[in-house]
Amino acid sequence: MKTGKIAIKLILYLFIFLVCFARSSYCDYAEPGGSADDFVISDLSDDSSLPSADIILEHARAHIIPEPMLITGELVSKGKLSRVTEDLKIKVEARQDGDNAVICYTINDRFGGHLESLEIVRNRDKLLKTSYFTGPEMKESELPEITSHIRKTDLTWNDLSLNFLWWRTVKPPELDRFIGRRCYKLTMAPDMSDKHESLETSVTVWVDTEMCGFLAADFFNSDGVRTRRMRVRSLKKINDLWMVKDMSFTSFPLKYRTVIKIDDMELLPTGDKNSGDD
Repeated sequence: MKTGKIAIKLILYLFIFLVCFARSSYCDYAEPGGSADDFVISDLSDDSSLPSADIILEHARAHIIPEPMLITGELVSKGKLSRVTEDLKIKVEARQDGDNAVICYTINDRFGGHLESLEIVRNRDKLLKTSYFTGPEMKESELPEITSHIRKTDLTWNDLSLNFLWWRTVKPPELDRFIGRRCYKLTMAPDMSDKHESLETSVTVWVDTEMCGFLAADFFNSDGVRTRRMRVRSLKKINDLWMVKDMSFTSFPLKYRTVIKIDDMELLPTGDKNSGDD
């Protein structure tokens, strides 16, 4: 009997040790009911020789849509009790216009009818022009607030265009791991002139060190409370470049969730001016 009790105690002590070891080895923020994409595991490697934040972000921005292409997919938003609030089609067309990159984000209804589009023109350093079109005729309309939600989703135009990758960094880059990938971790905030671009005051961004692509972002309000989470859930390789295939956006504390799932990616001829409309 004593031997049995001793064995049970040893097993219990071993279990406690393993739990404590695991907690001390991994610095994560796993939340109750979370999944693999909730984990960020700290990497204590020396970060004294990291590239500058400007270089990291320049590469990350270049990988958003690296070549002229047409991307089509689905945008589904769910609210409480997983009730679907929006079921939409999304289309993103990227083309080159001289030294400028032109990207048009289009939202269609589930049958392909045009609802609204936002076209952004950028050069390497800054935003040059933003245009907004609505209705079946794609009539040019007054620009919405870039922080306004797209239809009945918790996704904003700022999120969809990854505008926050042009914000200023407020801390030197660090090394981290996100879902097992080695990443650069950057903390960023909008300039005073860009305050209208976000409902939040700061964002933490993870950029893959090998692929140079954006993987995740956490948004925080002025009290330091996380308000939204953005995650790349899967990637697809096109012409030796890794592209985002699926993304998810979750808002807190209500935990509304929007998922973008890419169905098709088509490379366009360089200099193609076709709008790609259906």
